Amino acid sequence: MKCDHHDGNGCTLGLFGGNPSPGVCESCDEYVGPARGAGDLIEAVTKRTGIKAIVDKVTGNGCGCSRRRDKLNKFIPFRGEQDDVQSDHDSAE
Repeated sequence: MKCDHHDGNGCTLGLFGGNPSPGVCESCDEYVGPARGAGDLIEAVTKRTGIKAIVDKVTGNGCGCSRRRDKLNKFIPFRGEQDDVQSDHDSAE
């Protein structure tokens, strides 16, 4: 995984004991890096269009987006050239 929070030695946020396995990085809510799959792409679109902010405001606690993102990433993973699509799921709204 090419997460911006992983410096090659471990997680710079100290998550998962500072040394997460690749499988853990793939589903981490703090992941920032190339899109892992369709879930990251859809999340980026909903954030940039303002849809996510509206849904979060209406629902109060969110709508389970993280679970759906993870399931879509596993169901439709990106490989090779598509990996340069940037996921920004934890960037400021």
